[in-house]
Amino acid sequence: MSGLRLRRPSRAALVRLLARQSGQPLTYEHQGISLEAAPVLPAGWGVSSASRTVGSGDAVWQAARAALDGWAAHAAVGVVLEPERPPLRVGQEVVVVAGLRWGAVVAACRIVRVVDEPDAYGFAYGTLPLHPEVGEEGFVVRRELRPDGSTGEVSVHVRAVSRAVALPARLAPPLARLVIAGYVRGYLRGLAQAAGVSARSEGRSR
Repeated sequence: MSGLRLRRPSRAALVRLLARQSGQPLTYEHQGISLEAAPVLPAGWGVSSASRTVGSGDAVWQAARAALDGWAAHAAVGVVLEPERPPLRVGQEVVVVAGLRWGAVVAACRIVRVVDEPDAYGFAYGTLPLHPEVGEEGFVVRRELRPDGSTGEVSVHVRAVSRAVALPARLAPPLARLVIAGYVRGYLRGLAQAAGVSARSEGRSR
């Protein structure tokens, strides 16, 4: 189902869209693929990823975790969420609205994985029927644990693994991948800025 709109939906409309998507099946099978170290992509899928070291120490680690909890990645690129700040829990559904020059893209997702480990924190959400793509995005912050238990280097990671299903994106796959890669880099900048540190990033797409 295409999520392309000529205008941004109202908050009330987003609530109704979320209610209609609630309980719908995911549109892909390999849940957690965006969090795998070296995912094997289904035919026709692409991946865009970026990572950045944001500093070191417990304060940076806690700030980076808080950035994920507050959906700072999405706020940084102007994405509107319904609910406005969804809790990070498996099964939580969310509608995201990305503004375009001529309208908006509305997409529904469900959180399929939550990572909460001593050295990693994050989540992945996957696509529901109301989405121009099929696939998943993952957002993770990681830290190096020193022998004394303190925090060493802290890094943030974003990965989108998907294929286009909306007609405009299917007609121009390279352009669609460029758009996704741009959002991935924007998400990463948002997380890094929320952690209070500017650093050099490395990203790739294929």
